[in-house]
Amino acid sequence: TESEVTTTPPVTTEKPQEKPQLLSGTTVIAPDSAIASTSALGTYLESAKKSGYKTVMFHLKDDTGRLLYKSAVKTVKDNETIVTGKLTAAQIVSLCKKAEIIPVAVIDTLEDHLISTVISEAGFRTADDWEWLDAAYDKGGQPWATPYSSATVTYLSKITKELSQAGFESIILKDVTFPNFGNYDYSLLPAYLKE
Repeated sequence: TESEVTTTPPVTTEKPQEKPQLLSGTTVIAPDSAIASTSALGTYLESAKKSGYKTVMFHLKDDTGRLLYKSAVKTVKDNETIVTGKLTAAQIVSLCKKAEIIPVAVIDTLEDHLISTVISEAGFRTADDWEWLDAAYDKGGQPWATPYSSATVTYLSKITKELSQAGFESIILKDVTFPNFGNYDYSLLPAYLKE
């Protein structure tokens, strides 16, 4: 039998209530505001537990490339543009365990517009070794992380290792996708990407 889905979300007192994303009757995706502070997380988890949730999913790396927790990954730990979170992964897990909630991490992977600003080889490069953007720079073009780079693989591995060691029960990889390359893009990219 399937779990009953509840529509009453847990809320924090630090930000207006956000519409929850329910996955099953016992799992909910926390709004980003839930991990803004220990008090916000404590309040959110208490409400989640009272609402009958047993598992809470936390979006810890978004589709811009920001880490929404205080990461200790050496490559980015001092970069305030990328690391925007206030709580460490261990703090999030510890508060979840205290509340008897199973913590699950969600991280966006290749749709990352920031990592190539720190590690240039982590982004797609043109055949002439220019940084590839998904549109013209003056039209808001953004770089993307490439799975063909060992730097990207290493970076994502370090994040998942950090989250796993902190005690997250599961880590869901999201946006494992390529940018929407157009014909013009293919004319710029190296031969191995055209195959």
